[in-house]
Amino acid sequence: TFELGALGVAGTLFQTASIANTSSTTRVAILLALINVFTPVLAALVGKTEEERRISLKTGLSCVLALVSTIYAIAGDAESAISLSAGGGPSIGDAEAIGAAFFY
Repeated sequence: TFELGALGVAGTLFQTASIANTSSTTRVAILLALINVFTPVLAALVGKTEEERRISLKTGLSCVLALVSTIYAIAGDAESAISLSAGGGPSIGDAEAIGAAFFY
């Protein structure tokens, strides 16, 4: 349908822009993994039926773990020699990658 196509186009445009505006494609890939957090949360918020809006405890805990893991991976470990954030703090490309994950 038209709506799904528009969401796919928006996701692709945000992803393309994020790759152009971020120094690390690995960082973009990690941020795009937020789709695994957004999908159940959006289902809970806008699901049409009570069953669609219901999130199991296992799914909720998995979303929290995925979000915390993503934040940790992007923030980097202060004691580690390798850090994804070594190229600087949050950028417009990061926001675009999060937007892409939302629209996908």
